[in-house]
Amino acid sequence: MDATEKMVLRRKVNKSTIILDTNDKTRHNFHIHLLNENYFEEFMNIINNILKDDYDEPPIIIPDHFKLIQDGKEKHIKEEDYIYEQLDGYELDDNFKNVRKFTFEINEKFIDKIFKTTNIHKHSNKYIHYPHMFTKLDNVCVDNITCDVYHKYPIYILSKGRYFRDRKYQAPKTIQYLEEIGIKDYKVIIEEDEYENYNKSIDKENLIILDRTKIDTEGDGGGIPARNFIHYLNKNNSLGAYWILDDNINVYHFANFNQRIKCNTELPFVAIEDLFDELTNVMICGHEYTCFAPPKDLKPKLRFNCRVFSSILINNNIPTFENGNIWRGIYNEDTDLSLRILKMGYGTFIAQHFLAKKECTNGGVKGGNHSDIYKQDNKGSGTLKTNALLELHSDVVEQVKQFWINKNKTELGKRDHHKINYEKLYELYGKPDIINEMKSIIKYNIKYNYKK
Repeated sequence: MDATEKMVLRRKVNKSTIILDTNDKTRHNFHIHLLNENYFEEFMNIINNILKDDYDEPPIIIPDHFKLIQDGKEKHIKEEDYIYEQLDGYELDDNFKNVRKFTFEINEKFIDKIFKTTNIHKHSNKYIHYPHMFTKLDNVCVDNITCDVYHKYPIYILSKGRYFRDRKYQAPKTIQYLEEIGIKDYKVIIEEDEYENYNKSIDKENLIILDRTKIDTEGDGGGIPARNFIHYLNKNNSLGAYWILDDNINVYHFANFNQRIKCNTELPFVAIEDLFDELTNVMICGHEYTCFAPPKDLKPKLRFNCRVFSSILINNNIPTFENGNIWRGIYNEDTDLSLRILKMGYGTFIAQHFLAKKECTNGGVKGGNHSDIYKQDNKGSGTLKTNALLELHSDVVEQVKQFWINKNKTELGKRDHHKINYEKLYELYGKPDIINEMKSIIKYNIKYNYKK
C-alpha cells in the first residue's frame, strides 16, 4: 500500500477527520448525523467493514478518536435573537438536541459505498443521516407550504444570455419560479440584442431593455449597468423599496421542522417586506442561501449587519454616488454594496428561515457573468474577484483559500476567496443600530402540504 494511500487520523477542535488517499482531488468534508449517540458504534462498524474491502490491513478506528458534536443546540442563538421568536420558522423538537454529528474528509467513491452499505437514499454527497433523518413530524416530510399573501414591492430580475436551455427557448429559473407561485408583475432587464429571444418565453409586458443612456457606466462591467438601471427606474418609486433578483434562483424554501420546505407561495417575499417595514435604519435585506442553512441547524431567524446577495430588497433612500449609482466595479458587487452600507452606519439583515436556492453556475450553466467576466478570471479561479474586493475593503477583508468544485466535477481544488472580519468592521466603523418597532406578532396562516 502506497504511503499516499494510507489512512491518516487527525483530531481537530470541533470535528474529527479521516483522510483517505491524500492525492484524490474529489476528497471533501462529509458530515454524519446520528439520531443519537447510541448509533455511533454501529455506524463505525459500517465504516470499518467498508475499509476491510479496500485495505489489506484495515486500520482500526477507535470511537474515542472522534469528538461528538451536539448539533441542534441553540449554539447560534444570541439573547437579542429571542425578540423575534414569534416569527414562523425553525420549530424544533427537544429530542432533536440528541442528534450527534462528526465529519470525515473522504472521496466520492467512499461516500458512494457508505450510502450503498447503509441502503440510505443519497440526497447529497455532503452528508448522511443515520439511521434516518429526525423530524418533528415523525419522519413524515412536508412537500410544500402555501399561504394566501401577496408581495408589496416591485420585483426586478437582471438576465443575460439565459433564454435558451435544454434545446428550447425558456425563461430563466427565477422567472419560472415566480410564475409558478403566481407572481406575474415582475420585470426583467435585458440587453436590446436579446429582446426577441427572451420574448419567445416571456411576455413583452415583463421585459425592459437596458438603457445605458440613463446611467453612468464608466468603469463598470458584468451586471452592474443593469443593476444601476434598476435603481434608476425605482429612485422615485413611491412605495419606498424594490426587489432585485438574480436570474438563477430555482426555488425558495421555508426552514422548519428540521426540513427545508418548498414555498408555493409569495410568503418568502412578504415576510421580508413585513420585517423591513417594522425595522428602522435598514437599507438592504434579503434571503440567506439554502446551502448556508442546513435543516439540521438551529439558527436565528434573522441575521443582522451582514452581507446580502442575489435576492435583495433595497431601500429607495439608500445613499448613492455622485452620479446616482449604487453599484460599482465588476466583481463581488453584492459584498461591496453591503460593506459600504455597513461602514456608513446603516443596517442590513437576511432571513435564515426563508431561503433562496441558487443554481450552481460554476461550469454548468451558460449565460450571466459566467460566460464573460468569470471566464476571464481564469475559469472562475476567484483571483480577480478577490483582488477587486481587497482593493476596495482591505481594512476588513482578507484573502483565503477555499475548496471548490464545479457543477460537472471537471475542475476542482483550492481557489481564492475572501473573508470578512466583522469584528474589525464594527471596531473601525461601529455596529449599526437596527431599531425594532414591531408592535404585533407577525404570524401567517401557513398550510403544510404533505408528501403522499
